[in-house]
Amino acid sequence: MRCLLFAPFLLAACTEIGVRNVDRESDTDTDTDSDTDADTDADTDADTDADTDSDADTDTDFVVWAPDMDSSAGLPRETECDFWLPAQYACDQANPEVLWANAPAGTQSFVLLLNNTDVAIDYRPHWGVYDIPGTDDSIDAGLSGLLIGSSMAAGIYENTNILDARTYLGSCPAPPEVHLFQWDLYALDTTFGIGPLSGSAWSQYDQLRDYAQANMIGHATMCHLYGQ
Repeated sequence: MRCLLFAPFLLAACTEIGVRNVDRESDTDTDTDSDTDADTDADTDADTDADTDSDADTDTDFVVWAPDMDSSAGLPRETECDFWLPAQYACDQANPEVLWANAPAGTQSFVLLLNNTDVAIDYRPHWGVYDIPGTDDSIDAGLSGLLIGSSMAAGIYENTNILDARTYLGSCPAPPEVHLFQWDLYALDTTFGIGPLSGSAWSQYDQLRDYAQANMIGHATMCHLYGQ
């Protein structure tokens, strides 16, 4: 008889305990979901930060380019270089505009070299410019060429090219050849500071290249193709 009297109360108590257990399990699941969401958010944020850092590294590379260059797509030797020199900067014409960005901290001067890589003697100097101030970030178009001479700013010097002129010499391979030309921009922690060099175009080029490589804190390159 006592069991029958207490049975309803026992059933109610068991039911309440069961509900409490279910509530606890639900709370545990909610906490687990929260932890999972937090971990996912943290991982996503970390991945985003890593991607951002990677992009920042790319954005701060020392680079040089000539904005007037044409694409070499569809032209001979296109797989060797993406750029083709426009005809207005070829042969005896004046230099194209040259720009650079993200020079290393502490840069005191720049050296710019241009040479033809497709010759039997390994290179052929077309232009050498040095003692470019470390605060500069460009060389304007039309400052130097066989027909116009040179109007570079005071204190900036040019090497003798293979035609024995202290100017830019445009690309001008004999038809139907297409040649590859290399541009090298060096950021230095010093300046050459000795004025015009003497000797042959090759001797001057070697002196300037060796000095630049011995004192560089940054190096950027670009290329172009040209043929007639």
